[in-house]
Amino acid sequence: MGDMDIDPRLVTTATIVGAIVFSLIIWRLRVVTLDGAVGIAVLGASIVLIGSWTFLIPFFVFFVSSSLLTTLPGGLEDADERRTIWQVIANGSV
Repeated sequence: MGDMDIDPRLVTTATIVGAIVFSLIIWRLRVVTLDGAVGIAVLGASIVLIGSWTFLIPFFVFFVSSSLLTTLPGGLEDADERRTIWQVIANGSV
């Protein structure tokens, strides 16, 4: 099993599928609206196609940490408010 080169197209495809699965999971968990989930999938796929899967790490960390922080008592946002596509675009385009 020495040095095996992984086809970059396989990595890109797997990452895009992962972004879609992630967006579906957070939609089912009611963290985002349906249009927000679509926005996350499109944003994730775009980032991977323009750059690399590693470019998703800061977006993932920001999204998870901000979602968890809003559920804490005294959070800045209403915990029942789900993220919409406009919030995804605003946070993802910065």
